[in-house]
Amino acid sequence: MLTHARLGSPREIQVADPAAPEHRELLATYEAWWAQIWAAQAARDGVVYVEAEFGPAPYMPALPHTLQPLASLNGAVEFVGQRQRRRLMEGVCRANP
Repeated sequence: MLTHARLGSPREIQVADPAAPEHRELLATYEAWWAQIWAAQAARDGVVYVEAEFGPAPYMPALPHTLQPLASLNGAVEFVGQRQRRRLMEGVCRANP
């Protein structure tokens, strides 16, 4: 099973910049969910599959009329991908994270 690691909120399907301080609590919530999912996956399969998955407009919030993205799509993918890779290497998905 592949986990698509993307942050959304009740107001948007995807946040523009998951590294922004205003998304700190949202990121912590998602990471707690992912840790539970990955612990179950690791126990079942012995391996965890994760993909940092963000998309362009209409997923990425954009400016009206121009659809210019509000943040870097590549930056969002890199931030989440590197952060989750580091967490997995630190053992976040052990039975009791």
